Amino acid sequence: MLQSLFDREKHKRALIPSNGNPPGKALLEEEAARADLTICCDGAAEYALDHSIHVDILLGDFDSLGEERAKEFAAKLGCILESYPERKDKGDTQLAAERAMEEACTFLTFLGTRGGRFDHALMNAQLLVLCKQSGAEGVIRDDQNEIYATCTHRFVEGKVGDYFSILPLGVNTRVHSTGGLDYPIYYRDLHLGDSYSLSNRFIEEKAYVELSHGWALLVRSRDC
Repeated sequence: MLQSLFDREKHKRALIPSNGNPPGKALLEEEAARADLTICCDGAAEYALDHSIHVDILLGDFDSLGEERAKEFAAKLGCILESYPERKDKGDTQLAAERAMEEACTFLTFLGTRGGRFDHALMNAQLLVLCKQSGAEGVIRDDQNEIYATCTHRFVEGKVGDYFSILPLGVNTRVHSTGGLDYPIYYRDLHLGDSYSLSNRFIEEKAYVELSHGWALLVRSRDC
C-alpha cells in the first residue's frame, strides 16, 4: 500500500475523471466542488486543465499523454504525478479507484468512463462492484446517466419521468421488490439478455430496489 499523502479523516469523497468522453462543464464543476480528493486518469488531465479543475493526483501509464506531457500537465495542475508501467495488470481507472480507497474515501464518482473502447466502458461499470466489495460506494455519471451497483438494496434519486433500468450482472440476479417506479417488480429473476427490466420510469423523485440474490447495475437516465 502506498503511504497516505492526505488527511484520512478529511478525505471521504473522491472524484475520478477518466479518459473517455469528457463530461459537460456544469457536471464537472459540480462534482469537483464536492470532491475532497480528485485523482485524474492520464488524458483526462486535458479537460481538467481546460476547466481549471483542482486535481490532487494525476496517474496512469500515460499511453495517451506520454510521460513528458504528463509531467507538464502535472506541473500546470499543481498535483502529484504517479506513473505506472504500460505493461500492468490493472487499468488506470481501477488504479485510481484503489488509490482513492487507500485514502479512506468512501464515495467515488467516476466521470469520462464512456466513449471510445467498449471494453473499457464495461470494465469501468464493473468497478462499481469493486467499490461495494471494498466498503465504498461508487457512481458513474455523465450528462444523461447515473449508474450504481448493488447486491442488496438502494434508493436512487431522479425526476418523475426519468428512465430507470435494472441490469443483471450475472446469471442469478433476483429482484425482491421495487418502489417509486411505473412498473413494479416483485420476486422476479432477471436473466442476461432479457430486457424485462429496461427503461422503467420514475413516478416519484426517489426509486427503490431490493435484491434478494445476485448483483445488478441500476441506471437512472434521461434523453438529451
